[in-house]
Amino acid sequence: MAERTGKNREPRAPMSAARAAAILRRLDERGLVVWLEGGWGIDALLGQETRSHDDLDVLVSIDRVDELEAAVGELGYATKRGASPLSFEVVDEDGHQIDVHPVSFQPSGEAVYSMDEGRKWTYPPHSFAGTGEIAGRRVRCLTPDIALVCHSTGYVLDRAHRRDVEALCNRFDLTMPQLVEHFPFTTQIRVRFAETDAQGVAHNANYLVWFEVARVEYLERFAHGYPVLREHGVEAFVTEAHVRYGVPARFDDRLKLQARCVDVRGARFRFEYRLERDGELVADGWTAHACVDAATHRPTRVPVWLADAIYRAEAESPSSRSSS
Repeated sequence: MAERTGKNREPRAPMSAARAAAILRRLDERGLVVWLEGGWGIDALLGQETRSHDDLDVLVSIDRVDELEAAVGELGYATKRGASPLSFEVVDEDGHQIDVHPVSFQPSGEAVYSMDEGRKWTYPPHSFAGTGEIAGRRVRCLTPDIALVCHSTGYVLDRAHRRDVEALCNRFDLTMPQLVEHFPFTTQIRVRFAETDAQGVAHNANYLVWFEVARVEYLERFAHGYPVLREHGVEAFVTEAHVRYGVPARFDDRLKLQARCVDVRGARFRFEYRLERDGELVADGWTAHACVDAATHRPTRVPVWLADAIYRAEAESPSSRSSS
């Protein structure tokens, strides 16, 4: 059965600037104060839509959660997963999603956000003084410094979210944080003599072969293997490939190859790779993929069971906070 909420929901629709502004207008009309977080929170601070957004993240005082639910319910956001005091999601029939993050304001001016397993995240008093713009509408946001901490702490960021962080730092002259590098899969590569060229180094074409070794083993470890995907009548084609070379690899080198799978959206997903020798970067890169019907070669969505397996494999990041 298809999921109706979350990143793997069906149907699934992006949160456009116009739609986000309409939601915030309705909340203003109801006298509800909310602050933006996540991807739209950063784009609001930047004053422009820099990428597509899967959802709209809003912070709201915990004592007004019921009013917020009623207000967005009038706009058709009726399907719900989770409940206050923890974060929860509400989705309309077309698959547009709002992520609601209740916070409890303290006499000190701080606000406490409750997470899974009893963990707490405390916002300092100045956190809620930010302002931004979406589709010409002024909106409340976290301040840039707090948005940066929330967007980069404890996350494994994909390329799009890294660009969010970089843009925020560049616009507001903030120090770029040390980002988490998490690869759930690691395998070993031993360079064979046949893989070296006349210069005595591994030929550059071999790196894409090694990347394929990593993703096939990744799928075998986390998703029962590529043959199972084919048994379901689905193939995954390579649509793009990129390798950035560092230092050369040579015959009989023992290399550590890491892989992760990111950006699972619709029919598409992407693998990212890092190849090291004794901690030194030999190469990194990525491959983009599209699922197609094995018989017709027409695009088809990533199967739910495969997307779930990937999400579970990649869920080993230190935090469960949303970074959408």
